[in-house]
Amino acid sequence: MKLRFPFSDRTIPDQYGGNAIASEKIEGVTPQSFPFEIHDINNATKVVAWKLIDYDTVAMFGFPWTHWVVADVPVEGQSLIVPADFSRHTNVPQGENSLHSVIQDLRAPWWKLRAQHIWLEQHYAGPRPKSGTHHYQLTVYGFAQPLGLQQSFSLADLMAHVNDDDITEMAFQNLLYTKASTDKQSEADEVF
Repeated sequence: MKLRFPFSDRTIPDQYGGNAIASEKIEGVTPQSFPFEIHDINNATKVVAWKLIDYDTVAMFGFPWTHWVVADVPVEGQSLIVPADFSRHTNVPQGENSLHSVIQDLRAPWWKLRAQHIWLEQHYAGPRPKSGTHHYQLTVYGFAQPLGLQQSFSLADLMAHVNDDDITEMAFQNLLYTKASTDKQSEADEVF
């Protein structure tokens, strides 16, 4: 299993994160997921799942920030193209990201009052580093059968299935996202 990206230097383009124009965001969050491809998929793999995690937040909060968790994406053949904006246009189950966390509640007490907070907590939430460049790890797992997870599953639910007996293969890639030097986002919008 190999991952490929239609962008250079493993750098997530601006439109998929905090540098996106304001009209492309919902409550300050960029919901448009980036495209990628999975190639050389093992014949035993019938579904894939993935997670996108920012480990640079461990120094700030003591835990990694989850941006995207997806399960049970059907595979036919040896390649899968995940198009841009997949997160908003798919019916496969997506898990809770870290917008569904105590940290988000503490830093933005108004968050739970926002009309779309539940939807945003269960889909892709683009990178929004407070400053500089953060590293985001996309890990894709192959499975021989669907996991049966439901919408809003937790990362722990997915990881309970990740062991040598259950996965058929896996691949990962470290990606980058840099906050723009011009302040395109407000301080209130900054997360991770």
